[in-house]
Amino acid sequence: MVAGIAATRLPRFPSIPAPFDVLTLAGTHLLLLGLVLGPFGEVLDDATLQVLSPVTALGLGWVGARLGARFEWRWVRRLPPRVWALAGTQAVAAFVAVALVSALLIKAIPALRATWPSHRWTTVLALGAMAAASAPDLITLLARRLGAAPRLIRTLRAAGVLDAAFGVLAFSLVLGGRRYGIAGGLPVGLVAGGIVGALFFALARLVLAADDMTAPLMGAILLGAGAGYAAGVSSVLVCAVAVASAGPFLERRRQLARRLDSWERSVVAVLLLLTGALLRLPTMWVLALGVLVTAARIAARWAGVRFGQRVWRGLAPPAPDAGLGGVAQGGVVVALAVGWQLSRPGPATAAALAAVVLGVTLSQLAAGPCMARAVRPREL
Repeated sequence: MVAGIAATRLPRFPSIPAPFDVLTLAGTHLLLLGLVLGPFGEVLDDATLQVLSPVTALGLGWVGARLGARFEWRWVRRLPPRVWALAGTQAVAAFVAVALVSALLIKAIPALRATWPSHRWTTVLALGAMAAASAPDLITLLARRLGAAPRLIRTLRAAGVLDAAFGVLAFSLVLGGRRYGIAGGLPVGLVAGGIVGALFFALARLVLAADDMTAPLMGAILLGAGAGYAAGVSSVLVCAVAVASAGPFLERRRQLARRLDSWERSVVAVLLLLTGALLRLPTMWVLALGVLVTAARIAARWAGVRFGQRVWRGLAPPAPDAGLGGVAQGGVVVALAVGWQLSRPGPATAAALAAVVLGVTLSQLAAGPCMARAVRPREL
């Protein structure tokens, strides 16, 4: 109460210059606050975070549901081939580059080898999968701010959604192998998401007369997050599949999107706060890992699209440097890393979470200059 009253008496601060304003839009200050309340202040200690795990699960599921609502099935037959080529090339290039750099660093540095004594390849592939994902909202915001053509904005946004979907699927494929055998976790996640989506569709149809989808939506997200945790797969995947499979068949699809948008800022804010409290740093070399894999990801996205058009045989990208347009990362990647740390707690997943959070922050700082280069050469 005292902090809230004091905040109303604070003087106005000057606007934050670019590219640091992207950090505030993405909620980096909430991560720092969680870091102060968690490892430093011990207000949010391990016992408290365990009690708040349902809130964290709601945040993870909400991020997945929002991603599922962004995906449009009509893209399968309406998106031009060059958009698929753009999304696939930059996602695969980022996956391969980050996995390779991570493997080399972990092998070369003893402190990192000690952090991941077992399941090293699983960690390497999981980091590569998360590097493939982008943040469609930040991509759209930056492209509009720089005055890009509407057609280019739509192309970059669609490619960002496809990149995020590819990252979630690849992440679930990599981590599912530990419990269900090779590639076993992905089918389990898809089936669980389909079942939750069917239940959500039935419940949503029952309450349409009340013109409020809050109860069935939250119920479906909590059910999907819990099902993902119990099955050992990503809660983000389960909730994304649930909403993507049920949303197109609802009569009030726009109401579903509006409800997700209206709650997104509050739910994601709490998730970022709890993420900051979960951060641990087993070794300082994790910071070097985060910096180097981020640089490798940006370079791979640029080079993959720049030189990949030679293989596309006429499927020219919307701009020669279009691969730099998808540099920004956000809530999807953080949610994947948090879900991984909660399902398999320990120094290994804590180090991976710290490297991912640092990489996301650096990508947000670089997103503005990279987007300026992506939209500058030519627009179609």
